[in-house]
Amino acid sequence: MFGMICTLLPKGPAFKHATITLQDAPNEHHDLYYCDIMECAQFLFSNPNYKEHMDYAPEELFEEDANGKPTQNRIYAEMSLGKIWNEEQVRFQVELFVWNEGFLISGL
Repeated sequence: MFGMICTLLPKGPAFKHATITLQDAPNEHHDLYYCDIMECAQFLFSNPNYKEHMDYAPEELFEEDANGKPTQNRIYAEMSLGKIWNEEQVRFQVELFVWNEGFLISGL
């Protein structure tokens, strides 16, 4: 079953490995496994199967009271609901990002 799942799922970016040592613990070495964030973004944005399931803009979501009106309690359940997406939206408000054939093009 595992083999079937591995062959049916799309292959994402390969994991990379690094050994790191923290300044506070110079005698302890730690293995770090990670994927390049730009390769991950390229993989996700270039796959049409994910198109309807991705958030492309920040949003704010608030709890509702018994009458269905929004309260002051903000909901943080997805990355697009976080404050950083709104901060970045403001920071890059004059730039338009377009994915074209897997490359990020920045311009007006």
